[in-house]
Amino acid sequence: MLINCTESPYQEWTKEMVSKVESEYGLIVNHTLPKVNENMTDEDIDFMATENIENIVTLIDEKSDKIKPDAVFLLDYLPMHKRVKEYLLNYEIESIDFEDFKDKQGGA
Repeated sequence: MLINCTESPYQEWTKEMVSKVESEYGLIVNHTLPKVNENMTDEDIDFMATENIENIVTLIDEKSDKIKPDAVFLLDYLPMHKRVKEYLLNYEIESIDFEDFKDKQGGA
């Protein structure tokens, strides 16, 4: 299963991209991460990232025996996404961005 945290729901992706992601990861689930504004402290960002990590790691594919997602699709240039990526390491969940996906899929 791939959790899509990009700003583009997978329903807006091309059929080719959806097909490639499904062949690599199976189920795709959209999850929106909160946006960070200039008034937020590091503690605020940590708190929101922690809440979202808990939601992400508890998303399971009921059609399989997986107990956590295979990967999370993030945009590395966004502050919240960077923080979530750091936390994913603790759960041994892969995080990918568009460049990683292009590399894995041969330039999708």
